[in-house]
Amino acid sequence: MSDDFYGLPTARLSNAHLHLDYLTTAGPRLVRLFWGDDERNWLAEMPQKFWQTDYGRFYIRGGHRLWHAPETAARTYIPDNAGLTVTPLDDGVRLLAPTEAVTGIQKQLDLHLHPHEPQNAVPHPDQP
Repeated sequence: MSDDFYGLPTARLSNAHLHLDYLTTAGPRLVRLFWGDDERNWLAEMPQKFWQTDYGRFYIRGGHRLWHAPETAARTYIPDNAGLTVTPLDDGVRLLAPTEAVTGIQKQLDLHLHPHEPQNAVPHPDQP
């Protein structure tokens, strides 16, 4: 499997049952989910879909990302194209975006993968 997602670098968490690919420079976003040796991505892929916002291009990309309500163009579709920090965890990885200047919100995804079972967790920690 590729180590990029339509030109964006990715990394992978894997065990014998699951493979999770996430972006390493944009997001936070989980972009691929594979079961065992199946090469079919169980998450949507929409790499070319985007629209222009007051802050730049917002790419749908697909996968799993965080958004916040109320859903309005002015705050929900702020581009997440750069600045991601990736921190290893004992059983996964933490993906932390820069704080959005417009909203003051900082998005974080923690990806956890069980070492031996087909189980993963993607908690969305509360931000202070």
